[in-house]
Amino acid sequence: MGTPNFAVTILAGDFQNGSMKMIASRPLTRTQIVGGKTLATINFTLIFAVFCLIASFVVGIAMFGLGSGYSVITVFNATSVMVMPAWAMLLIYFASLMLNIIFYIVLANLFSVIFRSSILSMFLTFVVFAGGLLLNALFVNATWFVFTPYAYLDLFRFFGGASATGAFLTFGVTSTQNVWGVFAVFLGLVVLLDIV
Repeated sequence: MGTPNFAVTILAGDFQNGSMKMIASRPLTRTQIVGGKTLATINFTLIFAVFCLIASFVVGIAMFGLGSGYSVITVFNATSVMVMPAWAMLLIYFASLMLNIIFYIVLANLFSVIFRSSILSMFLTFVVFAGGLLLNALFVNATWFVFTPYAYLDLFRFFGGASATGAFLTFGVTSTQNVWGVFAVFLGLVVLLDIV
């Protein structure tokens, strides 16, 4: 949720402090301004995520060695079972996670442009994120759930990565207490940042 917060402050913050008027006075279209800010956020996130990926590889090699004995059994798109190296599965997970993060960046920017309020945009982005966690945890086995957009936000499950309990993104939230705990922490941070 840090990346959408960064995206919200880039756009809605410019609207709130009045610097968007100065940016809009340049010979750029609104699409170019919003698109440039969105691409800047995606680039920042990608660079940071690649740094974290390299760090996890280094820590993994330091702890477990460079042996080729670490394999993962995976099911691709519910049709074929295969054994692949753990590092390859990590790269697939990284790619699917980046697509999910890009979705939330674009959603946060959409809310920022529509409402022009940092707190409201971040709150709505979090509601969509927490709603996805909660719905995936509670209704993953319901037949009607496949007709909702939340059923397909977890792209990693198409590559053998989702559990039957409704894992979503990096969290395996299986109870509503975990979702409400995350919500309470987020709400506390928003109030704290608003006071500061």
